[in-house]
Amino acid sequence: MPAWLQRHRVTLLVVAAGVLWFLPALWWGLPDFTPTMRVRAWGPDELAPTGALEAVLAVLSRNTRALSPQYPLGQYLVQACFVWPYRIFVMAADNLGLPAQSESLRVLTLLHRLPSVLMAAGTVAAVRAAAARMADDARAGWIAAAAVATAGPVIYYARTSNVDAGALFWTALAMVLAVQALQGGLTVRRSLALGLCAAAGTATKDQQYAFFAGLALVVLASHLAQLRRGGATRGWWRAPLAGLAAAAALYLAMSGIVLLPRWFLGHVRYVLHGSNRPIAQEFRVLAGFYYSNPATLAGYARVAANVAAQLLAALGAPLIVLALGGAVHAARHERRLLALLALPPVFIFLGVIAPVRFVLPRFLLPVDLVLCCFAGIGLAAGWRASPRWRAATGLLAAAGIGWTTLRGVDLTVQMLRDARYQAGAWLARAVQPGDTVAYYGATLKLPALRTDAVVTPGPWQYLGAEPATRTPAFIVSVPQQITEPVHEWVVPDSTFGRLLDGSLGYRQVLAIQAKALFPRPLLVSSFVNPPVRVFARNDVAERLRDQVRVELPDPRPDRR
Repeated sequence: MPAWLQRHRVTLLVVAAGVLWFLPALWWGLPDFTPTMRVRAWGPDELAPTGALEAVLAVLSRNTRALSPQYPLGQYLVQACFVWPYRIFVMAADNLGLPAQSESLRVLTLLHRLPSVLMAAGTVAAVRAAAARMADDARAGWIAAAAVATAGPVIYYARTSNVDAGALFWTALAMVLAVQALQGGLTVRRSLALGLCAAAGTATKDQQYAFFAGLALVVLASHLAQLRRGGATRGWWRAPLAGLAAAAALYLAMSGIVLLPRWFLGHVRYVLHGSNRPIAQEFRVLAGFYYSNPATLAGYARVAANVAAQLLAALGAPLIVLALGGAVHAARHERRLLALLALPPVFIFLGVIAPVRFVLPRFLLPVDLVLCCFAGIGLAAGWRASPRWRAATGLLAAAGIGWTTLRGVDLTVQMLRDARYQAGAWLARAVQPGDTVAYYGATLKLPALRTDAVVTPGPWQYLGAEPATRTPAFIVSVPQQITEPVHEWVVPDSTFGRLLDGSLGYRQVLAIQAKALFPRPLLVSSFVNPPVRVFARNDVAERLRDQVRVELPDPRPDRR
């Protein structure tokens, strides 16, 4: 066995185990060829199926009209390494004498998602290394790695083509380097590596800048303090300057500033001002959108409460308690380590969450990582203390990992058994050629529909395109936001109530949701396994062969 493989065999085994853990349900909600033109998967803000193709073509042609300005180029470039070989194979098939190939949106989506699986597994390995070094105890590394691997948001984003798994990977690597610098000094080599990770992470997702800013501040302060204690402050700037130069160079190349300067200016405008479509405040509140909470003490308190609720949903009470114990231990014995772990989340709250007065689980992924490291430190500290503390922390760790693992398995099952699979099969039998099928909200979330159906936006919505008809044969409701417990926010409660009571001329013929231990709404991933309701026009309901299947409770207040 080569020496490098011998040195890193545990890390490679952790990565391999992580891949096996995250791989199931990678195929969740793949695109289908239906009249909805659902060319994207069910996960919102995924870069698949064509993001990496569009990014490379935009760089080569300078035509950026097809490239979304939502994120910098970093993750597009990573995904391009997986997607473009397939693209080139498809283009070259004729020249190779192979049968003519046609690009598959499903294959493209899987290839876009594959880096997320690998980078999430790499994150688990990096957290193990960081926490073990922080606590000087291998047990801390294992508990932190297990906590990260089983955290709901990490599991979800490991299976999608969003930028979040990639950004978290670079963040975890930076944590390893930062703790090495804290304990062994900030060398030029470590500073270069830290700068490259910070640049890659920020070029993958803009909000990471806040985390890296907090991290860099602590590392720099520790560097200066170490030099002063040694009486050798001359040349203190060499290592920090090297890291800053490396970060600047890679960010310029990886973010799009150099490759697509005009597009990057559009990206900056998007980050600062959002999309061009104005959204009334009342709709922001209904949708739980950016700036949906007022800039008041009560509004910020509500945001803080949402942060706490989402962290609790991601990691569970036992691990949170263990993490708090780890933070107390660090405050008493290693304040530099406390600052290294505590300051970046503060910067995220002040620099990312507070300005938009809104939070999503993915905003808190770096905070989840920090809490897992604190939990590892808490376990190590308790293990070194009295037998009573050892038993207490061991019990907390076992309960915490057991809880997150149970929820992680349940999330996987819900992704595999998402109710939209059953709904698609039911609609394939019920819909006849030429039937109009209406929907609320976006087509992204819809189940598979027949290609010979006419799909149209539903009537009676606050927002949305003009429907093709006010009396479609079927109306499909798939609420998937956290703020949509019963129906889509674009539909008035009174209108949905009239659909349920039949006064609009429709009957509820299907109301299903895959059974689960932790049913929706899941704070960690509300897009998975939403309830599906189908309403049929009265005359259409008479011809249905399948029996009415209503398994969801009646949401009307007088029927509960």
